[in-house]
Amino acid sequence: MAFGGPEIVIMAVLTVPFGIASFGLYKRENWGRILGIIGCFFTLLSIPIGTIIGVCGLFALFGSPELFGSSKLKHKELKLAFKAAKKK
Repeated sequence: MAFGGPEIVIMAVLTVPFGIASFGLYKRENWGRILGIIGCFFTLLSIPIGTIIGVCGLFALFGSPELFGSSKLKHKELKLAFKAAKKK
């Protein structure tokens, strides 16, 4: 089975948005979260491993909107909240 042609083009086209989303998630920007959610929806189509990764990604991105955007929690606040939750 040869690898080339349309597969390479599709991979190249999908790699750029995922790279931009990764950068936005690293910087904890709201637009990075939105691109990450869109990317997770595309990943759901890759059965079975992609589905597992997509569901975990959606769970993480929908479950923590306070970590992204202009009102994001700072690292020190996250650390204190984690310690408080751990003591309970």
